[in-house]
Amino acid sequence: MLRKLFCGISFCACIVWLLFASAVFAQPDLNRKHKVSVVETGSDLYRFETFTVDAHHHYRITVAVPKKTPPEHGFAALYLLDGNAVLDDWNEDLFANCGGNLPVLVCIGYETDLRFDVKARALDDTPVQRTGQAPPVDFQGRTGGGADKFAEIIETKIKPKVESIVKTDKQRQGIWGHSYGGLFVLNTLFRHTEMFRYYYAADPSLWYGEGLILHHKETFLETFPHDAQNLQKALKKEVRLTLMTGSGSLPNHQTANRQTAAQPTSNHQKEKMAVPSDAAETMVKQLKPKLTDAVFLHYDLTHGAMFGHALKESIRLFSRL
Repeated sequence: MLRKLFCGISFCACIVWLLFASAVFAQPDLNRKHKVSVVETGSDLYRFETFTVDAHHHYRITVAVPKKTPPEHGFAALYLLDGNAVLDDWNEDLFANCGGNLPVLVCIGYETDLRFDVKARALDDTPVQRTGQAPPVDFQGRTGGGADKFAEIIETKIKPKVESIVKTDKQRQGIWGHSYGGLFVLNTLFRHTEMFRYYYAADPSLWYGEGLILHHKETFLETFPHDAQNLQKALKKEVRLTLMTGSGSLPNHQTANRQTAAQPTSNHQKEKMAVPSDAAETMVKQLKPKLTDAVFLHYDLTHGAMFGHALKESIRLFSRL
């Protein structure tokens, strides 16, 4: 009897551990500290400069400048959100993957020793609510809705400082973000389209605010109701989107419905269920006729694993433009 009881307890403990491990590997560790990066150890391909900006928050910006003569119109420049975490993934192999066409890389991070400043990014990366509604609050109680203000800070405070360090090509600038950062990329595309030419959204949190970004997408489509040529003429430049998703970005609704039929659903689950599981792919199909190009890429990776993979792939794609 005692042996059966012990086996039962051991079995339950294993199940609990597996569920815990699954959750850990599915999500990025938001409490992990930033480690020593190539910025400290040095690179054969890049030199690095760091500066701070005090605005909405205390931002720490790291600029990677290629150790080569800039082209006539300046280097292409890719702005990267969640800069503290991005620095952890920088290495010579990633840089070498760019081939000979090295872009300027601009890491936008925060003054913290953590990989992620969860409160700051929750405010900075998320879109404003619809007119007349209160500022959005996520499922962990963090206030959002500051993406438009953050975009203004990038445009008026961060970009000019970068330009004082290295000459960049205004027609070859892009932005990359993952999760909430991916949400910011889409919000910037829809509401501040002129800021960048290339947009890379990695596993964006489309569920946020029960699909709030989808509302902004519809407004964008109404603003530019015709085709890519009209948008190009209005902005005087091409606009391209690459949207990448992993296996865990949105739930399989049939599976989720079966799992939650017999038990209460959390607010976060309800938020996710409000957005179709194919929302990202559908968005790209809707945007493709409007933009110069729109590409949808899907990977069999967890949300956490998508951070490093999408970062490396986006830098590779951007360097080959």
